[in-house]
Amino acid sequence: MMRMKFAFIVLSLALFAGCSGPSVNRSHKVSEDWNSDPRIFGDTFDWQKRSPIEFLEVLKQAGDVYYVVGLHHDWIRDSDIEPLINRLDSQVPCACVVSTACSKTPSGRSTEGREAAFLLEGYRRHRYPPDLSSVDYFEPDKEELRRWFGVWKTSELRRKDALR
Repeated sequence: MMRMKFAFIVLSLALFAGCSGPSVNRSHKVSEDWNSDPRIFGDTFDWQKRSPIEFLEVLKQAGDVYYVVGLHHDWIRDSDIEPLINRLDSQVPCACVVSTACSKTPSGRSTEGREAAFLLEGYRRHRYPPDLSSVDYFEPDKEELRRWFGVWKTSELRRKDALR
């Protein structure tokens, strides 16, 4: 009888956890070399609550460069992938992304499509930013990203990734 009660409680908890709706919280691990406030470096984006699509909107309103403090591990989610793929061809000007670990400051602006590709690469590498800069150290291959997306959206790996 005691085992049945225990089994019922465990099963109930598992079902409750599986039925809960999507969370607006984007809690993720952040690796930082800096112990100070990221806002000192201009990184004012709320990484714990906002999405990559919202980040693209911030980049469109920013100046030439947006500095990102630290590495955001597994911040980009499965649900972000298709909206990012849909922006790959956008030529809307926006700030380029530069890690504060980068010693080179690029000149000029980027595009929403390039930054969407940079975000997709961040998803694939499980960290954002995936490289020191979205313009000087990264060359997007949009066709390769589209091929990857075609495989990803139907693959078993995606289902396993959703569990992380």
